Amino acid sequence: MWARQIAQASQVLADAGVDSPAHDARILAEHCWQLSRPAQRGAIFDIRTVPTEDELARYAELVRRRAAREPLQHICGVMWFRYVELEARPGVFIVRPETEIVVDAALAALSDLAAENITMTSDNLSRWGQREDMRSVQTQTADHPAYHHGQQPVSLSAAERATDSTKVVAQKTPQNVFQNPPPNQPQNADQHADAGVPAAAQRPLCVVDLCTGSGAIALSLATESPVPVHVHGVEYDQVAWESAQRNNQRYGALVQLHHADARTCLPELAGQVDLVVSNPPYVPPSHELSPEVRQDPQLALFGGGADGLDIPRQIMRHAHTLLRSGGILIMEHAHEQAGAMRDYAAHLAMTQIRTGKDLTGEYRYVYAQKGRQ
Repeated sequence: MWARQIAQASQVLADAGVDSPAHDARILAEHCWQLSRPAQRGAIFDIRTVPTEDELARYAELVRRRAAREPLQHICGVMWFRYVELEARPGVFIVRPETEIVVDAALAALSDLAAENITMTSDNLSRWGQREDMRSVQTQTADHPAYHHGQQPVSLSAAERATDSTKVVAQKTPQNVFQNPPPNQPQNADQHADAGVPAAAQRPLCVVDLCTGSGAIALSLATESPVPVHVHGVEYDQVAWESAQRNNQRYGALVQLHHADARTCLPELAGQVDLVVSNPPYVPPSHELSPEVRQDPQLALFGGGADGLDIPRQIMRHAHTLLRSGGILIMEHAHEQAGAMRDYAAHLAMTQIRTGKDLTGEYRYVYAQKGRQ
């Protein structure tokens, strides 16, 4: 039975030093089983069934590759991030679950920015009434069965949580992060007008994802945003940019992609962007990396300088240029870089500066707002 094969493979992977051997052995078995049934995509894998000889041979090869520390995502050719499915291939950074909390913070920021737009543009509603109108938009998605408060999306399969990063522990969803809508839900002005949002506030918010890589953050914001958005994704590396294009097409080209340097891009948007999000390269040269992480492109890993923050500082400075007065920056960083990132945001005269934690309790991103003029 498949159950016996998975148990044996799990031991092989454990002996090879793989962090999550049982999980990876099961995912590889599901992948192998699905390859034999391309017309049955989405069918339920039953470990009590007996594999064929061809499946056994294929599974042994997949396990051998994983024991050699080839990333699970490269073997399966796919990686999952929140609600989006992305291609995984060598040369493209493997997106990891700690970045999902960055998207949570960005979604909450979009809600705040949209509520601010109502306050500034509506002459007919009181401030309290405006907040209530925006809250009505948010609560439309709060009870969606695919997302339960304080938990991971229950509609996702085990394969969809595959990752080579540290194990994620449960954490209660922050109170200011409302629940997410189903993927590909249209985000248009009519939808929000129906919810009572004044027409003056229907301008799509301008969002820029710097160092978009596979497009994971940009696509998540484009498909989950509770308010109308125009999302730009910027990527310098050719291989990653081409991958982002393919992922974007899969979801209806919701993101406007730019093949450009995140430190100098989009001069035409200077002073006009509502939200900048970035997961830049930030690894210091002294960090010890797992064999899987070492297979990510170095351009996406190492931030430059002894502290790994040369490139993040340059990107933060450019984000400050892109942001409008009152615009928000959310940038991922390593745990030990939190203080340095806050200090540099203060150096740029940004306000509301704070650090957010990921699901393992590690400091993971900096939040800052461009000062109002």
